[in-house]
Amino acid sequence: ELGVSPKVLECESTDILENVKRLMSMQANKMTNTRNCSFGNNTSDFFMTGSHYDIIGVKVRQQKYIFGSVNCQYNNHHDNSLDNQATLDHCHRRVRFLHSDNSTFFSSLDEEAWGLISTWRNIYSGIHSRRCLVLGLINGTGEGIQIKSTILLEGGSPICRIPAGMDFDELNSILKPGGAIIFFAWGVSPNLNQGGSIHLQMDSNVFLSHFSSTTAVATPRTGYSCVFLERSISDWWAKFWLLITTGQGQTK
Repeated sequence: ELGVSPKVLECESTDILENVKRLMSMQANKMTNTRNCSFGNNTSDFFMTGSHYDIIGVKVRQQKYIFGSVNCQYNNHHDNSLDNQATLDHCHRRVRFLHSDNSTFFSSLDEEAWGLISTWRNIYSGIHSRRCLVLGLINGTGEGIQIKSTILLEGGSPICRIPAGMDFDELNSILKPGGAIIFFAWGVSPNLNQGGSIHLQMDSNVFLSHFSSTTAVATPRTGYSCVFLERSISDWWAKFWLLITTGQGQTK
C-alpha cells in the first residue's frame, strides 16, 4: 500500500556494474522512481560535486542525499490526534524553520514531505481513504521564479503552499534563488462516480508542468532545465521533487 521502498545495489566489479546499469535502463519505464537509483548518470550527478550538492542560491553545500530514501519510514511527527488542518499547520510551522544555511536542508525538506503523506494515510484510511499528492520545488536558477498559477484540475482540496524559511514572496508569488517550497493536494474519497484522482497544473515564468496521481511532466522554457529528483507513485499517494536550473531547455 505504501509503495516501493528504496534499494541500494552493490556490485563487485565495474563489469557487473555496467551490466546492472544496462539492465536497469532497459526496464526504466516500468519503475516508479528510476531517477533516484544510485547508479551512474542519475539526476543527483547533475548538480553533485564530491559528497555535496552545489546549487546556485543555496547558502551551504548540501550533504549527499537521495530524495525518496525516507519514503515508507516511520515519521516522528505523526500524531493520530491531529485532523487534516492541524497536520498542515504543524508542517507549515516546522518547514518555516528550515533554511539552506544548514547542510541537511534537503533531507529535512524530504522528511517533511513524506511526513505529510504518512500522516495523511493515517487520517484517511479504510473506506475513507483519499489520495494525496506532494510536490517539492527547488529554485537552482540563481534568480526568482514566479509561480503564475497553480490549478487543481482534478481533486477535492485547495492547493496548500508550504514554503521553507523566508525564501518565498507570498505577495508576488516568487520563489527566491536557493529557495524551496512544498505543494500539497488531495482527492475525494473514491466512489461510483469519481475515481478520486488528483491533477495539478502549474505555470511559472521558467517552466510549465502537470502532476497527477499517475504521472509528472515538466517543460522548461528557453534557457532553463527541469531536473526530477524524485518521481514516486503509489496507489494512494504521489511524491515529486523538481529542481529548476539554468540550462539548455531539458527535462531530466
